[in-house]
Amino acid sequence: MSYEQIKCPKCGNFSSEDRSYCRNCSFVFPKDCELVVNTKADFSEKEYALSSDLTIRELSSKIPLLKEAANLVIKYWTFPLHRAELIGNAVKVSSSQIPRIHKIAEFCANRLNMQVPELFLKYDPTFNAHTYGTDKNHFILLHSSLVDAFNDRELAFIIGHEMGHIKSQHVLCNTILYFLTEGAAFLLQIITEPLCAPLMAWSRSAEFTADRAGLMAAMDIEGSLRALAKLLVGSDALLKQLNLKELIEQTKQKNFYSNINIAFKSHPYLTDRINELINYAGTKADFMVDNQVVETDQSSVKPANKAHIAELEFKGRKFCKNCNYDINNTVNKCPFCGAKQS
Repeated sequence: MSYEQIKCPKCGNFSSEDRSYCRNCSFVFPKDCELVVNTKADFSEKEYALSSDLTIRELSSKIPLLKEAANLVIKYWTFPLHRAELIGNAVKVSSSQIPRIHKIAEFCANRLNMQVPELFLKYDPTFNAHTYGTDKNHFILLHSSLVDAFNDRELAFIIGHEMGHIKSQHVLCNTILYFLTEGAAFLLQIITEPLCAPLMAWSRSAEFTADRAGLMAAMDIEGSLRALAKLLVGSDALLKQLNLKELIEQTKQKNFYSNINIAFKSHPYLTDRINELINYAGTKADFMVDNQVVETDQSSVKPANKAHIAELEFKGRKFCKNCNYDINNTVNKCPFCGAKQS
């Protein structure tokens, strides 16, 4: 996706870089016409909002107690629980984590004259995205299948659509609608899940044990971590953009709601499974990787900062330039993200 457009020297309007004349005044562009990033938001939300949408929102504002009650429940209970689920089982997008998506989000936010909202990417084979929370506390969730199948312009439409819900303050009402349609199933869960909590706790421990068995069977820590990471993002293309160090840092954002949310789950958070497997691998004497035995200990866990990386590189260690994974000095390709090494 090219973010540059031609700025007409005559009227100042913007046109796509492949146009030979201005779409506004028909001025024919010279070959050396200036290319700039058009982040100008010269329109208001009322210019494109449906009149019926504006009318209904105006009417709902006259029943403040209902909206405020729903806002408090979502803000202090359902929103942090849902976000805690994503912190554990999705990837939080940033300038250094899946940067392609973050760059598109920045572009869309500039066009709509708003802040870049919190964005998560979760493995799901269905084409979908949604915005969840309240009008002031919210996030956008993208399914991984969109990122694989859609080009940058198409993704800009999807992300811009979700940002449109935020800008037009649709988020609270959409979230209320979600709970009204899913209410019966939610109430049933409230009744039955506490009865299953002890079994759920055992099940999570069993999953950690099974992960260790998988590692011992595969004798390949890199392959085992890639398998878990693919459960998060769903594809090789996204795996190559994944920053493992930042993913491990993401686990530190867990809080009270994270503990409440996981109490009723049969599986641990995927980020916890990755972290636990790295720590467990550090306690073993050796693993078989590509038919070669390599020594592993706690020092093989990814370094916490650039200074530590520089210190270890000085001592002869090598780290992937893309994801900072600790790699063998003789390899030309990172075994975790697949990036070529110079």
